[in-house]
Amino acid sequence: MTVSATGGTGTGWFPTHLDHLEAELRLLDLAIVRAVAAMRRSPPAGTGQHVYISHEEVDRLLDPQVPAARGDRDPDGRVDRLRAEIDAAAARSREHGVDLPLARLAARLGLSRFEVHALVTCLAPELDRKYDRLYAYLQDDIARKRPSVDLAISLHARPAPEGWKALRSFSAQAPLRRWGILRVIDDPYSPSGSTALSQFLQITPRFLAHFLGDRQLDPVLAGLGRRVAARPGPAPADPAGIIERRLAALVGRRAEHGDGALIVHVAGDYGAGHGELVHAVAARLGTELVEFDAGAAPLRRPELDQMVEAVLREGWLTDTPVLFAEADRVLAPAEDEGMLRFLGPLLARYPCPVFLTARRRWTWPGAAGRVAVHEVVLPPPDVEVRRTAWRTALTGSGLTLSPQWLDELVERFRLTPGQVHDAVAEMRGAATAMDGPSPLADWYAACRRQTGRRLGELAQKLQSPHRWDDLVLEEDRLDQLRELCNQVRQRERVLGEWGFAERVAAGRGLAALFAGPPGTGKTMAAGVIANQLGLDLYRIDLSQVVSKYIGETEKNLSRIFTEAENSNAVLFFDEADALFAKRTQIGDAHDRYANIETSYLLQRMEEYGGIAIMASNLRQNMDEAFLRRLRFVVEFPFPDAAHRLGIWRRHLPAGAPLDDDLDLERLAERIPVSGGGIRSIVLAAAFIAAGEGRPIAMAHMLRAARREYDKLGKLWREIPPRRSPAGAGS
Repeated sequence: MTVSATGGTGTGWFPTHLDHLEAELRLLDLAIVRAVAAMRRSPPAGTGQHVYISHEEVDRLLDPQVPAARGDRDPDGRVDRLRAEIDAAAARSREHGVDLPLARLAARLGLSRFEVHALVTCLAPELDRKYDRLYAYLQDDIARKRPSVDLAISLHARPAPEGWKALRSFSAQAPLRRWGILRVIDDPYSPSGSTALSQFLQITPRFLAHFLGDRQLDPVLAGLGRRVAARPGPAPADPAGIIERRLAALVGRRAEHGDGALIVHVAGDYGAGHGELVHAVAARLGTELVEFDAGAAPLRRPELDQMVEAVLREGWLTDTPVLFAEADRVLAPAEDEGMLRFLGPLLARYPCPVFLTARRRWTWPGAAGRVAVHEVVLPPPDVEVRRTAWRTALTGSGLTLSPQWLDELVERFRLTPGQVHDAVAEMRGAATAMDGPSPLADWYAACRRQTGRRLGELAQKLQSPHRWDDLVLEEDRLDQLRELCNQVRQRERVLGEWGFAERVAAGRGLAALFAGPPGTGKTMAAGVIANQLGLDLYRIDLSQVVSKYIGETEKNLSRIFTEAENSNAVLFFDEADALFAKRTQIGDAHDRYANIETSYLLQRMEEYGGIAIMASNLRQNMDEAFLRRLRFVVEFPFPDAAHRLGIWRRHLPAGAPLDDDLDLERLAERIPVSGGGIRSIVLAAAFIAAGEGRPIAMAHMLRAARREYDKLGKLWREIPPRRSPAGAGS
């Protein structure tokens, strides 16, 4: 009787992967029949425990289509013929587009016929309980239900000593174990320990599921991994699809030539469209994606290693690119060269295209072994990308904005598409709670909340209530400040629409210097500008920036500029002459490094694209090359009597109780202090008056002024009362 590999369907190929597995089990049954016949011709000497499993039971368990062993004169030929029939049917199945996981894996790893037979021998007990009894019978022990190395060799290899070569197929470096398909388990019934032949073999659960056609991810990835269909369409940062086409060609070419693993590192700010770009590449390649939420993965080792290995195995098993989303957190402990050490050995085992999306860039030392690295840096979104993102997010949310408001948000806030989506989602919730449209100020606040979170770790956020009316300056200075705000508002129109960006070699940002003595309103003016533009104001803490260690100051400032670049904030350097001082003649190594530091800062200022305001008490100490790079230099002079009078009046709230004897003109004339000093005096006088339960009087102001002079180390002179004009009252 002839046994057909295809189960007698007559098709000559396997309609499904399960038909293929069934044929492989038929082949295993033939091998078992052959072994049973040999065993019955030469019964094993020993315990004879096979009596618990009778010959009749074994015959019943074996496929009834398989002829009785005792009547088969060519068992080896029968096995070889069925093996050839299965191979031919598998080849025709691939031509019909049928995926046979077992055959595909064997071809990919170059498994020998013996290794495929051994794999099926380990697979069989997981599919049919009859093999527990058959293996126990063949191993002459009712307890030995799992296949041992010895059983696999006796079923499928040539007799010893030639068959001993098959032992190499179960070494740690052989494909079946190196790729984690089979596990070797010591014999628990041997008190003296396992020999190489007595070790049990077990197929790992994920490969068992794979051979059954199960596409569910390894359970170890529950909640963090998923297999998804790629979403076609241009990525926000790549609307023309240029990067997408280049990456697809790179990945496809490497896969076609079998050049090993590939890491594509996609770096860019949060919400810049990393995931959309990877999905567009996968869609162009016509493949799915295995996504892993690396940002939520545990950092504990070896749990993390186990998860990363499981993700790579999933991609390798199904020829699917792997996406490690938000990879900064997982791979941060293994920066730079250590990252290849982290991924390299795993990718050597499971070579597949790997996409890492991250907010930061790493210094890759180049390819390590067969692992190639390709970096893509997503550019900041231009005004058209931002406008498209706003329109898309608003359409999806059901909210509307007037064209004027939309233009203001697009031009004022350089948000990524992801940040735009988050801001709109926040405003949608606010609109639901308010049961009505939100004012523009709320939209500004929602946009500010999307950025600056990491900048808050490096700088101090200032809350300023001040407006234009609070500034007491000459009109020319106020005009300069208004022009500064206007340049920020019109930046996209002039540089973008009018094409001036092509004529501007330096950065698109705006840098200004506020110079003047302490207390003359430099910080207040910075707050007014931030409020007028609807942006946050961050003051740089110089104690956290300037370092005595060589190179540390540049590193600290680089972090600040990098975070501020996309924070949509006004960056305020107080006492900036400490950072941007004049370069000096080189007298020693300290001078040389100080000049290198200043030169680096000048270069970084050229590249910076945001709004930076430097405040200095001593303009003459600033490096001339630095001053040339500034868009505005605004002088804040020490206030004269007329300006001091305006400052006194502005610092007294309308609701403050004032005594009739309070003479602000006299105070402005006789107390030459800056606006900051006036603010301190007025506040101190108010507390003194409140403590006495009286309105704020001249005596309270003079007492507070004397305390301010003592604090500043200045000599206080008593101020006599204003004299009445001659003849008055006569």
